[in-house]
Amino acid sequence: MASLKQLQSHPRVEEVEDYRSIDRGVYVTLKRGWSIDTLHDVRSFGEDTITKALDSVRHFADAYHGPFDD
Repeated sequence: MASLKQLQSHPRVEEVEDYRSIDRGVYVTLKRGWSIDTLHDVRSFGEDTITKALDSVRHFADAYHGPFDD
């Protein structure tokens, strides 16, 4: 089971918003240069649990070289 601290301290993660207390899950923003979509700059995503969010960071976040949306 993953912890919030593990997710927040992952080197690819910029920010974590925890809305589990209101049944909204966990939202993750990846650092610039990482994306969960290899064709687009998609750095934010949500999951129901911290474990699912950390799994997504580990398995789906990949280096992204642009163009960037910001």
